Amino acid sequence: DSSLDQVGVQMESSGNTVDSCNIDSPSLSNATSDQIGVQMKGDNNVLSNNYISVRKDGTDNGRINDIGARLSASVAQKYGFQNYGIQSFGNNCLIIDNTISEGSDGIVLEQGSCQVRDNDISEQQDAAIKVTGGTHTITGNNITQPNYYGIHFLSESSLGGVIDNNTISSTVEGLYCEGATSLVVSNNILSSIIKQGITLKQSSSSSIFHNTIQHSGTAIWCDSTLNITVYDNTLVNS
Repeated sequence: DSSLDQVGVQMESSGNTVDSCNIDSPSLSNATSDQIGVQMKGDNNVLSNNYISVRKDGTDNGRINDIGARLSASVAQKYGFQNYGIQSFGNNCLIIDNTISEGSDGIVLEQGSCQVRDNDISEQQDAAIKVTGGTHTITGNNITQPNYYGIHFLSESSLGGVIDNNTISSTVEGLYCEGATSLVVSNNILSSIIKQGITLKQSSSSSIFHNTIQHSGTAIWCDSTLNITVYDNTLVNS
């Protein structure tokens, strides 16, 4: 049934490991539902050393690609479904050393807590990493050519969390956080960003330090924020 979500690997229980798998898009040419490479609903699960590719076409039946290179989340949601490489709801999960390509979003963190470490993520239609809830550590990831966001925290999605030592290049918004509290953004390298390298909007009690931002429209933008500390960042041609 093409109306049901298509999931490559689904982890309902806790304490599992998926390692060194090649997970292609579980696609049907006429599907009109969410397609997810790996979905984690349990706690203490590990995803490591996997190759996950969720195609841009197939599930969208050609419609999303016709919109153009810069696709926002609202446009994708208009069609009622999305393609995710990894979707996590669990606590104390580890997502490490995976290669994730294409799809509407690479990694979606819905709630709970995850360590997202040392992944290569590229060519998503919206965001390489999207956070809709929970408290997470996102570190050491290499993000290239997502069509809009490198890392996107949705409104009021995060209480705490660390974004450290990531490389983000060739996108519209490097790191965009809305409604975050007690967030640490440090030691990241952002380059070739069309709009803002780092954005904190309606956020509070957060720190931005030791980041390098090169060739960005605006390096750091804080809008309607409270108690934001910004120091020791390197800005080049921004």
